[in-house]
Amino acid sequence: MGRASDPHERREEKRSAASARAATRMLTELAVKIEQLSRFVDDPPDGETFLTSIHFKVGGSWDDGVLAVVKANVGGLDMVGFHGDDTLMECIRGLGNRVVNGSMKWREDTPYGERTRD
Repeated sequence: MGRASDPHERREEKRSAASARAATRMLTELAVKIEQLSRFVDDPPDGETFLTSIHFKVGGSWDDGVLAVVKANVGGLDMVGFHGDDTLMECIRGLGNRVVNGSMKWREDTPYGERTRD
């Protein structure tokens, strides 16, 4: 396959190559976050935060963003946490960061309506 001789074609080839590199970088970062989250399923690094489920809720349109609802057993208690972001990719990335660095805010997982007010 020869190189494009038309300057427009060369620009398009450069854009395509740059786009492919960016997509590869993004997918690699996403795979790393998923792998980091998977550690919290069976053998969590902190020894006490065992993820039991992750659900993603997408609004009526992509403009509404994505909400991750995360359930975990933390120190023997059933807990729930939430993380929202603009896109699914950003939501997974942010969720991974918060769980891994310990900044996820957990609350007791109680059925709706049974929550006690503090």
